[in-house]
Amino acid sequence: MELVIAIVKEPVKNTVRSSSNYETATKYEAKAYAFAIAFYTGAYSEMLSLNAIIFARRWQRNKATNAENVQIDDNAAMIMYYVIKGLSHINFYWGRVIELGLCKYVALWVDDHIFHEWWENKGHMEKASTLGTQINIHFIPKSTTQGAMAFLRYEFGARLKNSGTFRIVTDLNRDNESSASDAGVRLLVQVRKFGVHQKCLIFTGNASEGRRKLNKIFQGNQLDDIKITEDSIDLEQFVLFK
Repeated sequence: MELVIAIVKEPVKNTVRSSSNYETATKYEAKAYAFAIAFYTGAYSEMLSLNAIIFARRWQRNKATNAENVQIDDNAAMIMYYVIKGLSHINFYWGRVIELGLCKYVALWVDDHIFHEWWENKGHMEKASTLGTQINIHFIPKSTTQGAMAFLRYEFGARLKNSGTFRIVTDLNRDNESSASDAGVRLLVQVRKFGVHQKCLIFTGNASEGRRKLNKIFQGNQLDDIKITEDSIDLEQFVLFK
């Protein structure tokens, strides 16, 4: 942390131009941004993320009970500042991409009702994302095939192609797409064409019908690591990486 602060305070002449918004940053500011982002995405990022989650939950609990005051120290605030500044210089990709998927365990979940308060699978997602120190699972929620593919084509999504701890969950029918009855299958076709071959799960109310549509479009090809189920236990095990 002291290294980052010392760097940005040093007078400089060189500047670095951002390719996304053409704002200039000094050479040492650019280094500070890189160090701050690396702090959260490097070799120890999973442990840092776990600590951040535990801190956030403890803060929320204490806030609700007024048991004690929890404060963010100056070092943490400084790192957060440079992370945000650094991310602002990364190329923008249109497609409502907000989540970065920088944790070790990442699940892309596509469902047309995923952002609705009454979404029936919210409990499974909440359980998987609140396992504390057991495993840190980050979900990338998308409501359409287009949104899901936009994320995968984005730099942060494309890096997951080589991840052994990345999975995709999708529903079968999506009323917000033109071909609603086989939207989930069409998503997986695009996913495989894009070179993503990790495990995928189609969660639907009619597994036999879904399997028929899956076999019809894939014609028996590239069905490895694609599972279809209507059992909520299978869904929960899948998103828990079991």
